[in-house]
Amino acid sequence: MAIKINQPPNKSQEALIKGLNSLPPGLARSNRGRSFAETANQEKPGSPHSVQHPVYTVGLQDLVDSGLNSAKQISWRYLFPKRNEQEDDMAAEVAYDENEDSHNFLNTEESDFVGGTMATLNKARRLDRSKKYNYELRVLKIPAIYVYVLWLKDEEGNEDLFLPIEPTIEPLSAKEEYSNDEFIEILEKAALVQLEAQQAIQLPETTEEAYRPRRRGNRN
Repeated sequence: MAIKINQPPNKSQEALIKGLNSLPPGLARSNRGRSFAETANQEKPGSPHSVQHPVYTVGLQDLVDSGLNSAKQISWRYLFPKRNEQEDDMAAEVAYDENEDSHNFLNTEESDFVGGTMATLNKARRLDRSKKYNYELRVLKIPAIYVYVLWLKDEEGNEDLFLPIEPTIEPLSAKEEYSNDEFIEILEKAALVQLEAQQAIQLPETTEEAYRPRRRGNRN
């Protein structure tokens, strides 16, 4: 048993290649980025120098109501780890719309999350649990509560495993791995706090009457 890395659909790969070939040199900030943009057709997804994974997200209320059952895939992310010290870790993302079955190039990325994702994936491959179950590689991000984790989806049961990607925030730790129940409990608490905060700062509803200009009385 091992961690399965799914192959993106052809439409996503085509959008990736087209997007990278269309990047102005200034937008591919690193030497690696410019080099890849110029030779994108030579390093197609599935090559030894790339790792791809689906990206999922879920709304806060949906998270509270049904955990990750409502999580939806929003993109494919392609990782291109540096091959020497002169290069930078790089990623590119292609948005995915399930309703329209559309794939659109989003951007390139050279943040700490790129190297952090690869380091976390390498850690996941060494875990005993990853050798006992059939896992699908995913990433879950919930910007509203600053969650960005590697999601190993159990394909045969409910033994999902979650590994926060460095850098992360409390109460999560990039040095720990979390079971499905542990992780959902943490997420639900964080989502409730955020939802309560959002509700507290909402302005009271106004009526049409409140916006009507008032007539000034006659001055004596």
